[in-house]
Amino acid sequence: MFDFEGVSDDGLVDALRESETVVRAAQARQFAIIAEVRARAGSWIVAGGERFVSAVDVAAAEIGPVLSLSRHAATDRVALAEALTGRLPGTLAALGAGELDLTRARVIVAATDVLPAERAAAVEARVLPRAGCQTAPALRE
Repeated sequence: MFDFEGVSDDGLVDALRESETVVRAAQARQFAIIAEVRARAGSWIVAGGERFVSAVDVAAAEIGPVLSLSRHAATDRVALAEALTGRLPGTLAALGAGELDLTRARVIVAATDVLPAERAAAVEARVLPRAGCQTAPALRE
């Protein structure tokens, strides 16, 4: 399927770097899609059903099978998508540009999860310039 015969060592590393950038951009796009599914999911609930199920639950039920995720993992993915598209758009943009990987994006989301929106934005602005160069443990500090 993939033939790297004739590809130089440097070319192989460049191909790896390029593939990682593509993966990160695809992840960012996926989070934007999940957030849109979540935004629309409220209208999919039959009148009165919101007492029994939330839009997050409906969105998770939709994305779980598509992404082969458990209900819990799908719910977590919806929450992550909401954080990235809502409170942390710079982090989503950095992921989409390939400047940040998903592990570091998750660290930023976790660190700002309990903060008010304006404080979360300030933390994001402070950590993003160097986040892609730090290890996840260093970023947590």
